[in-house]
Amino acid sequence: MYARVCSLFVVALICWEGEGRTYDDIISSLKSAISEKFGKRKDVATYSRTNACFGVGLKVVTEPNKQTLSLDNCNATFQTTEWEREPKVYYTDTLTEELYMLALLDPVSSVRREYNLMWLVANIEGSEFAEGDLSEADVLLPYHPLIVTEDSYRHRYQLIVFQQEAPYPLPFSPLLESERLNIPFFGYIRSLSEMTRFIGPQSGVQFYVTRTPDAQKGN
Repeated sequence: MYARVCSLFVVALICWEGEGRTYDDIISSLKSAISEKFGKRKDVATYSRTNACFGVGLKVVTEPNKQTLSLDNCNATFQTTEWEREPKVYYTDTLTEELYMLALLDPVSSVRREYNLMWLVANIEGSEFAEGDLSEADVLLPYHPLIVTEDSYRHRYQLIVFQQEAPYPLPFSPLLESERLNIPFFGYIRSLSEMTRFIGPQSGVQFYVTRTPDAQKGN
């Protein structure tokens, strides 16, 4: 593989220098070429506070108008009325007998590493998740309708999926209303490791809600 990379680098230098391109341009193009050449996977989890569009197999259908959200239209904008009720969530990139957790997050832009938690469901069986059936799962935090803050015209939300190493044990104490705000979510997830380990996030979608009628709807 090393020889192949070196050959690709030499060819790139010869061709691109002849076109008068700068060194930085050459390196940038070379990185892209290497990623394509050696098959960099597009479904590798790359979650960040500003980007939750990653992974495969996650689809959301809103209520009541059944607008869809997936990786294909990630970052779409919806009216708040589309999210007044709990959406239907499908995750097809599952292992049938494995368990998963679903989290709906509001990244708090003014406070680093903290989130408002809008919905949290654990112990979702893979086979049922693929069918969009969360009825047998355990709700750690009931769904909260999404809003737009008064100081903005639209607001960003993220929906992400984790795989569970083991069932989240019962009985458990659901989060209190006061505990869901400004929560260091990933620290909270790590604090549950004594009971089960959450692997991921495995997949995610990101979207915006607005009060204005000119929202760019999903499919």
